[in-house]
Amino acid sequence: MGEVVSVGAIEFSSIGVGYQAQDALMKAASTTLHVARPVSPGNYLVVFSGSVGDINMAMETARQVAGSYVVDYLTVANIHPALFPAMAEAVALDPDKLGALGIVETQTAVSAMVAADAACKAAEVVLFKLAFDVALNGKGLLLMNGDLSSVQAAVDAAAASIEGKGLLLNTTVIPRPARELFLGPDCDATTDSDATTDSGATTDSVENDEPGEEVAPIEKAEAVEKVAPVEKTETKKTAPARTASRKRASGKK
Repeated sequence: MGEVVSVGAIEFSSIGVGYQAQDALMKAASTTLHVARPVSPGNYLVVFSGSVGDINMAMETARQVAGSYVVDYLTVANIHPALFPAMAEAVALDPDKLGALGIVETQTAVSAMVAADAACKAAEVVLFKLAFDVALNGKGLLLMNGDLSSVQAAVDAAAASIEGKGLLLNTTVIPRPARELFLGPDCDATTDSDATTDSGATTDSVENDEPGEEVAPIEKAEAVEKVAPVEKTETKKTAPARTASRKRASGKK
C-alpha cells in the first residue's frame, strides 16, 4: 500500500444501513476500502482511504445516506501508517525486546482509531493491536509496546484525544508484564520443541541398547539347559542305590 493521504472511518448502528452507506460512498469517490464488517453491538464499521477531496466527498455521502444511524465518524488527513498493520494483526514483536505494555479502551471503534493515531504520533511505541471485534461488545482496544516513558506518553496522548468527548473507558500501563501478555500462552513453544528433541534422543539411546537385550535371554536359556541334565542324572543314580540296600536287608533275614 502506498502513502495514505487521508483516511475516513464511520460506524453505523444498523448493519443494513451500513451496507447501503458503504455502497454509496464507494460510488461517490475514488477510495480504497480497508475495513467493512459488523461490530458489536450490532453496528457496522467502514474504514477507507484516498485523497483528501475524495475522502471528504465519500464521508459526506455516507452521512447523508445513513442519517441518524451514524454512531461516530472521523476523517484524518495524515493518519499514522502503523494503524493498518495493527488492525490486520500483522505486527510481530521481538521476544528479546519486550518493554512496557500500554492499554487503552474506548467506547467505539472509531474513537479507538483516533486514540491510536494520537498515541503513535506522540511517542516511539509499537502499536501491535488495534481491535474492535465482536467479542469486545462495541468497544475499541489498542495495545502498545515500548520503553516505559514512551508507552506512558503514548497512553496519555491517546486518552487526551478522546477523553473530552466522553469516549474513553480506561487506560492501563504495565511496566514489566509477563511475556504471555505479548506473545500469548504458547510463547514457550521453543522450549517444548527442545523437550521433544531430548525425548527423541532418549529413544535413540534405547534403540542402540536393543542388542544387549537380545543377548541376555540367550545367556539365561543356556544356563537352564546345562543345569537340567545334571539334576536328571543324579536322580537316576540314586534310585538303584536305594533298591540294592533293600535287597541286602531281605537277604540277611
